[in-house]
Amino acid sequence: MNHNYFKSKLFLKFTGSYLLILLIPLVLVIVFIYRNATDNLQKEIENSHFNQLTQIKTVVDGRMDDLRDMASRMSYDDRLA
Repeated sequence: MNHNYFKSKLFLKFTGSYLLILLIPLVLVIVFIYRNATDNLQKEIENSHFNQLTQIKTVVDGRMDDLRDMASRMSYDDRLA
């Protein structure tokens, strides 16, 4: 009976050590992949926001040009003077 306990204890030690050897690199790889994914996602979000701001700037600049043209036409219109 004591001999079987030793075998199972030894088996558990070997199994535990192999699992530990397997888990440490696995955890490191998972952490690396997670950081890479979050960095890439952050860059994509920033690019998306930049593109949205560029589109908004284009629209606002177009409207401002229209307002300048309208103000210029109004200043030369004798009916409004």
